[in-house]
Amino acid sequence: MRSCLKSTTSLLIVAVLVGRVCPLSFERRIDVSVGPSLNAYHDVQYLYGALPRETILSALPAECLLVIDSGFSHSTVTPLFNGKPIQQAIRRLDIGGKVLTNYLKELVSIRHYNMLDETHLMNDVKEAICYVSQDFKRDLEGTWKGASTSRKKALNGANELVVEYVLPDYNAHKNGYRRPHDPSLNAKMRKIGSLAGAGDTIEDYMTLGNERFTVPELLFSPGDVGMKQEGLPATVLQSLSGLPPGLWPAMLANMLVVGGNAKFEGFMTRL
Repeated sequence: MRSCLKSTTSLLIVAVLVGRVCPLSFERRIDVSVGPSLNAYHDVQYLYGALPRETILSALPAECLLVIDSGFSHSTVTPLFNGKPIQQAIRRLDIGGKVLTNYLKELVSIRHYNMLDETHLMNDVKEAICYVSQDFKRDLEGTWKGASTSRKKALNGANELVVEYVLPDYNAHKNGYRRPHDPSLNAKMRKIGSLAGAGDTIEDYMTLGNERFTVPELLFSPGDVGMKQEGLPATVLQSLSGLPPGLWPAMLANMLVVGGNAKFEGFMTRL
């Protein structure tokens, strides 16, 4: 039985690592063919048996496209011209979903429970409660416990910033979920089991405030954790600086945002 292996690599991968794929494949007796760089629109479709190319003008891709990919390991900005990446203008930000999850683990471990070994759980928490703030200073004041009541009332919607995440109960096969914050005394008593009756399950949850927006803020302000890199908007400008100025309007008019971090509420507006 003959097998065919099609291997793709990141645009930013070190060249010497690409050559490591061939010896590994030969050891496993798999046929390897080294081809040219794939066209981002057409060639990849043929790998998966897509329909033949359309020749009508409306089906052709945009001549200029700026791809912003914010994924698990890092975020990259890649300008494409006629489907081909412009290598000298590709820029990378070393912050992705993994960094955000680890940062959330540290914050929760300091303020609530030790979650340093609960990566999968904290990733679920991140996806459920985090959002990108449009006014970081205002939201930070709204979640500050030392703020006066009158000051909090002046901040519209400040009470909605704080939420609770009910931890999963694996014994009862219940998943974790987000719910509005209940600051009443009864809610605190239920948490410690004082109001639980016979046979009732003790409810365990975390109250999360500024963690919701300080974690995704790293995509826009890496300096908050000591990283000497610019945020994602500045990375886009750095990428454009490697292109002729005449291409800037076309690139900015055709932007494609992909990656899991793009699902954060408010991400597109802030970007």
